Parts: sequence; structure tokens; C-alpha cells
Amino acid sequence: MNQNVLVVNDNVDQLEFLSNLLTGAGATVHQALNGGDALAIARDVQPDVIVSDVWMPIMDGLALCRAVRSDAVLFDVPVVLVSADNSLASEGFAAGADDYVDLPYDPFRLAARVVRLAQRRSIEQAISRSEAELRALFGGLSDVVLVVDSAGRFVRVAPTRPGRACQPSEELVGRTLHEVFPAAQADRFLLQIHHALETGQPQAFECSIRAGDEDVRFDGTLSSSGDGTVFCIARDVSALESPAGR
Repeated sequence: MNQNVLVVNDNVDQLEFLSNLLTGAGATVHQALNGGDALAIARDVQPDVIVSDVWMPIMDGLALCRAVRSDAVLFDVPVVLVSADNSLASEGFAAGADDYVDLPYDPFRLAARVVRLAQRRSIEQAISRSEAELRALFGGLSDVVLVVDSAGRFVRVAPTRPGRACQPSEELVGRTLHEVFPAAQADRFLLQIHHALETGQPQAFECSIRAGDEDVRFDGTLSSSGDGTVFCIARDVSALESPAGR
């Protein structure tokens, strides 16, 4: 498992039992006797999962759950509430709990639930880091970088530096080439997309787009990504053709 789990329970025997159970599953376990202490510890260690009793002094499990969901750092940490009172399950989920476990519980099933939530968060964090790295990578580029499917529909638009003729992602994703370009130009693009997908060979293209009161010329390449979409990279070459750019 190899992840941090915060166990919160004012019953020392239960605290130790859960801690030993999750340590045996491979977790690094941190302990707290109430929600107030747990919140402070969580902000320090940033656990992958919090497993908390519901009824506790100072701050109970429901209040802890709400505090976690409203915290700028901890808001996405999964919380599992454990209680003998199953009448509070709906209130627990309303407070933001990811799971609610009734006593008595199967210890191995509980450990499996915690492992699953910890793994889910690890995957989500890895995806988030990857997207952040891509944003940092593409953010310094002036090229237009797009993913388009076989129907000519924009699937993704990389967050590159805005250009004169590059529409924001929210204005392109979900739209088709024919909704953005003149029909003849869209037909030509779609033909090249199909050729790239069928042959697996990159297709060079050039086009001219009207931006304001000037024509902006792009040179680019369409490459099959292997999943039924093409990766499009295009560069504004207008300046290279102007007298000042020569």
C-alpha cells in the first residue's frame, strides 16, 4: 500500500486495532483522538485517506468531514466514517464522506476499502501532476496544438500561448471542422485526417485563416495518435512571409 492513513478515534483500543490493521496492509498510520487534532495532523502530513469514528469529543467525525471538504489543501482527501450508529450514514455522506462503515465490520473488508480509496487518490494525483506538467510544457509554446477525431471534431486543445487565430479550448472542444472553417477548407482537412489515420503517415498541411482584418497563414502536421484521433501541430508563419520577417 505504502500510503499515509490518518486514523481518528477517541477509543484507544479501537484506535490501536485499526492502526495495526492498516499497518499490516502496508500503510504508514498516523493517529488522532478527536477531529480537532486530526485536522491539524492532516494539514501537516496530508494523508491519502482519513478513517474516522463519528462520535468523538471536541470535533466529531461529521464536523471533521465537513472541515476537510472546505479545506483548500485537504478537500480531495477521501474520508471513511466508522460508526455503530448507521442512522447517521446519510448525514455522513452529506458531510462529504466517501464511505460509511457500520460496526461490527469485517476488518479485512475495511482494509480493502481503505486501500482502494488510497490507490484511487494516488492515480488522481498522478493524472493531475501529468496535466500540470503538460500545461507547463505547452504554456511556453506559440504553436497551436490540437487533437481531432475521425469525424473532424475537436477533442482537446493544449493550453498553448494564445495566438492571433487560436481560439480558446472552451470555444473549440466539441465543435467540428465544418463549424469553424469554410466548407472547402474543412473538407480538405477531413480528407487529410482520414489519410493520416488510414496510412499512419504524417500529413503536412497549410491553410490561411481570417483573423480580424488580416489573413494568418499556418503550416502544420497531422499525425495519427493510434486511438482514432490525430495530433495536429500548426505554426503561424505569416511573419516569416512578410517583408519584415524576411
